[in-house]
Amino acid sequence: TNPLSFIRVTNVRTRSFRKLGQNCLEVTCVAEGSPEPLTYRFRYNNQPVPNNFQYPTMTLNRAVLTYCPRNGASGVGDYSSASGEYTCTASNSLPRSASRTLSVQIRPQPTFSPLPRPVIQAPVITSFTHQAQSGCLLFSCSATPRDADISISLNGRTADSEAAYTSVGKGQMKVCDIDLNRDSGIGICTARDGSGREDSRSLAISSSDSVVADLLLREGSTEYGIHLSKNSQGCMIIDCIT
Repeated sequence: TNPLSFIRVTNVRTRSFRKLGQNCLEVTCVAEGSPEPLTYRFRYNNQPVPNNFQYPTMTLNRAVLTYCPRNGASGVGDYSSASGEYTCTASNSLPRSASRTLSVQIRPQPTFSPLPRPVIQAPVITSFTHQAQSGCLLFSCSATPRDADISISLNGRTADSEAAYTSVGKGQMKVCDIDLNRDSGIGICTARDGSGREDSRSLAISSSDSVVADLLLREGSTEYGIHLSKNSQGCMIIDCIT
């Protein structure tokens, strides 16, 4: 026997890390001895290392065993199942060998359930009305949620598209200088949110020979007549006939 021959395992240690998005466990065995080279063998719980461990990579004085499980739809595994005893045996060509065992306890990884996504209400128009006001016709529309964008049109004309059509606040449009041909038709209120969801409601407006009025407004089964006239100063007067 060579009196200068010796071998000993100086350290067995572990570390956890991430590799290509995977959670991994690494077991490193460090040894020294003569003559070289040294060879290494791992055992797990006194059994051969399972096939799902990466075969040890060896250098002159160390060997590394790696375990990167892939589980579930995400492909990111939980390596807490790798708890147990790891025994590293180093040997030389005489052969002489030495072993060292490390007990590893890995806490299971915490699991987190995603928070439920808040349900955002789609826009709903709560009212769409009209009334005579200072010689003009005022359309008012409201909707929920309150931050929904509201637009009003009459025969495709929107607020500020013509001088007679003006916006007087959110959800309100005033039509002045009423023209029986131009302003007979369909008023539409549309409420829209940032996701593109919307709700709309329409209001029919027409001239009518069947009532004593210049304009007839229909909202569902309810009809409103509007009579137009001028006072002595030449200003338009609007009377609502219900």
